[in-house]
Amino acid sequence: MYYFPSSFDPSRRTFVIMHGFAVDETFGASYAPALLERGDFNVLTVNWPTLAKWTNYFVAAQNSVRVGDYAGELVRTQQFL
Repeated sequence: MYYFPSSFDPSRRTFVIMHGFAVDETFGASYAPALLERGDFNVLTVNWPTLAKWTNYFVAAQNSVRVGDYAGELVRTQQFL
């Protein structure tokens, strides 16, 4: 898991944007700016193309649980920084 300096504020509403199975890494690139134009939110984007490859749906489905767990951990961690 990678942590980057952020302006995460636990008092703000938080959006987590993740792509699904076999979607390229450009997915969601326009969602964060669009959300931030509408309000002062925390926006986290999760890009996991290597784990969501088209070659094996069942492995990608299992990986999606891990990715969700890591994303949840990131949100929990940010609340205490």
